[in-house]
Amino acid sequence: MGALFDYFAALSDEMAAGPIDELGGPAAGPQPFKTVSIKGMDPVVSRRGSPR
Repeated sequence: MGALFDYFAALSDEMAAGPIDELGGPAAGPQPFKTVSIKGMDPVVSRRGSPR
């Protein structure tokens, strides 16, 4: 089982919040963001509890 994440960068918090309600996420909509799709667990979550 895996999860899909679309990572993107925005110039401000307001711009980043814009695609929250867009069907299709940040890559869709009138002004799409460039995204990187990653299948699996969010890297920040997967590092918790792992040995360093």
